[in-house]
Amino acid sequence: MRVKPIVGEVAWFGPRRAGWGWSPVTWQGWAVTAVVLVGVIGATFARSGPALAVSIVLIPIFVVLAAVKGTSPGGPTAWREFQRVRSGEIGADEVSSEIASPSRVKWALLSFGGLVLAVIVALLLLVIVAPSAISPPTSVEVSKGQLRVDVRGPYSLLALRRGISVPLSSVTSARYEAKARDLPRGSRLGTSIPGGLIAGSFGKGSTKAFWAVQHDGALVISLTDESFATLVIEVRHPDDVLRDLAAAGVPARR
Repeated sequence: MRVKPIVGEVAWFGPRRAGWGWSPVTWQGWAVTAVVLVGVIGATFARSGPALAVSIVLIPIFVVLAAVKGTSPGGPTAWREFQRVRSGEIGADEVSSEIASPSRVKWALLSFGGLVLAVIVALLLLVIVAPSAISPPTSVEVSKGQLRVDVRGPYSLLALRRGISVPLSSVTSARYEAKARDLPRGSRLGTSIPGGLIAGSFGKGSTKAFWAVQHDGALVISLTDESFATLVIEVRHPDDVLRDLAAAGVPARR
């Protein structure tokens, strides 16, 4: 186990007391962690393109700093040995061989797992933090007596549905709701992130609704004799959808 950082003499990050990895052990480590947390949380609520860039840059910087200013990553056993070294109870060369550096195979597996996790985090940041940089959650087509809602790209994973198609005869009304996020939702089967994406099935029975909303404003489409009573969906051009529905004989209003 490496108990000194790659750069400098004092480690800012040491083995985790619980789990596996690094945790801050000095004020510098805590300061870096606080800056990254504030940046990512602030970017999440800002939900803008620049905020996305901040989040994506801060996370790898944090990982690199933890690697170069930390010990070998580890768990409870490594943490106890590291504390003994810090207190002077044992020397760095006396660290137990039981917590020696992982084999190449283990490092390869850990690296692959880290890469997968980084891709998942980047995907979530794209969907949650930067809605202005990507398309709205859904697109809507009104044609041939059908209302078709397509859930776009990564949103379909979080909504657990790729789309919905219903006959126009089942559509009873449609309107644009500027504060759609404030509408009651009930129990959920999907994603609900405060200040971020709301996607999936909410409520049950006569109140069951499908949601795909990133911002505040969304279309609210009422249905009858379908699995969903309501569709609450965000589209790029809601006025165009309302116009098409009105042309098809559906009561629609802004």
